[in-house]
Amino acid sequence: MAIFPKCYDVDAARERLAWVTASRVDAAPSNTLGVLFTSSAPPSRVKVVATERGRSRAAVEKGDGESELILEITGVVLKTDLPPIEKRLPPGRERYIRQAIKLTGLGLPMFESALSDIHGIREVFKRSVTGAVADVDNFALDDGYSIDISNRYFSSGHDVNEEDITEFDNDVDPRGYLAERSSPEFVHTKLNQVSYVAYSEDPTEDRPRYLHCTPAAVKIGDIVTCKLAFALVPMPRGKATQWKFLHVLRAIAVMDTSLTEAASATAVLEGLNISAKASSPATSTLKHGNITFDGALGQPPKRSKRYHDDSDEEVDTVETEVKDD
Repeated sequence: MAIFPKCYDVDAARERLAWVTASRVDAAPSNTLGVLFTSSAPPSRVKVVATERGRSRAAVEKGDGESELILEITGVVLKTDLPPIEKRLPPGRERYIRQAIKLTGLGLPMFESALSDIHGIREVFKRSVTGAVADVDNFALDDGYSIDISNRYFSSGHDVNEEDITEFDNDVDPRGYLAERSSPEFVHTKLNQVSYVAYSEDPTEDRPRYLHCTPAAVKIGDIVTCKLAFALVPMPRGKATQWKFLHVLRAIAVMDTSLTEAASATAVLEGLNISAKASSPATSTLKHGNITFDGALGQPPKRSKRYHDDSDEEVDTVETEVKDD
């Protein structure tokens, strides 16, 4: 079971998730998973190309055959393994360490449709290679369906162009622990970077903005929109399957923090001592896909959180606490 902050209102979160999801569909219908393939099959949009000197595969826009296919999905944060990196890393793990996030749809049909679209993209990949593709292990049926999305911190130095190698952002590696693991064999590239922004509305502005935020701003229970790419990577020799399908994290937009903030405020008012801590690839030959966010949120649902900025009145809701099994 999911572990949300104490006093987190799951029912209200489900309503606000539906609201944010609908707003994103209005803002970016051609890039939103769940409605993308309602009128056309995945092959009409998706083209698979060889990357990393032929070792891997990536999905690109079929129109130009070069730009990474970047799509988005909106959900509630269920688990994170995001920067900043505050501890030294054990040697020999450069190939595997990554920043990751797990989203749940809290049972919304739209989220399930998004996962169905991703299954369709996976089928396109399966028909592009010889050899078996490993069973899906980055979907889960519990917690109203969930999905894991991640991106490696390092790429193989043998598979990238030198001009695509870049330094780690200070928000990601403030102590230099990742930088000290860099080597000619393992390098940090532009495609290993993840963009972090937060939705912001200013009454003095004509339109909302998506402002840069730190990865630490993403908390369990927040409603976020993630932009992701898709890749097929080779499995180690000796495995029964030859390929693994990945959801590659490209950007996170924090869309709504009201439920986590309301849970924290309510817990304080109730005299609770809580901590809402988060639980613990394409290549440089591709053109970067669009990882920017645009579009405003529509009118929020009438029933919402206990305390919020959408209304001057206090709203009564059913208090829900999700406990660990």
